[in-house]
Amino acid sequence: MKKIITTLLTLPLLSLAMANVAVAQAAAPGDLSSAMLQLFPLVLIFGVFWFLLIRPQMKKQKQHQALVAAVKKGDEVVLSSGVYGKITQVVDAVKVEVEIAPGVKVKAAKAMLADVLTKPVATAAKADDKPSLKSLFGAKKK
Repeated sequence: MKKIITTLLTLPLLSLAMANVAVAQAAAPGDLSSAMLQLFPLVLIFGVFWFLLIRPQMKKQKQHQALVAAVKKGDEVVLSSGVYGKITQVVDAVKVEVEIAPGVKVKAAKAMLADVLTKPVATAAKADDKPSLKSLFGAKKK
């Protein structure tokens, strides 16, 4: 009984091994097209990883670095530990002083800032440049 089970379990593995040998013998040694076909799945997997994982992460990291570099006194921030506070002083390029409670100030590395809650406001365009709601939706009827 044991011999039958062993034979049944090894039979698919032997057939796969023989199929691989047959494919290897069928391809001419040094055939460029077979080498390209073997590398294509690897290149495809790398491309998928690049566009789905690596590139978005790099973009997010650049945005975070720009946000941290633009931090200034008075900004409300969240530290990576989850502590909320207000920037009281930018010490240097890598350190800030954060007030986490009235009279309680801590120094933290800028890299530990998870988010800036008071984001810098872009300069507003002139009022003349903005279309009014009346022009978009028409004047109200009375």
